[in-house]
Amino acid sequence: MGISQYYDALRTHLERGSRMSLEDLTLDVMGEVAFAFFTYRFEGERADGAGTFTNDGRVSFVFHRKAGEWRAIHYHESAPGPR
Repeated sequence: MGISQYYDALRTHLERGSRMSLEDLTLDVMGEVAFAFFTYRFEGERADGAGTFTNDGRVSFVFHRKAGEWRAIHYHESAPGPR
């Protein structure tokens, strides 16, 4: 599944009442490149109607600015490490 399809599915979940919260956001801008890091918690309904679920994770993005516009050029999502 491509990143745009992933976020389209996320949008559908959020429109149905699911919730997503972001924490620990860090943004580093170095000229024409920026790095963003955060953790998230997603809470939603199971697609099969069998209750709810939660999903925690960590995300990193790399952005590049070209012609005045920021574009995501790298995305990574993983399970959280030990707390």
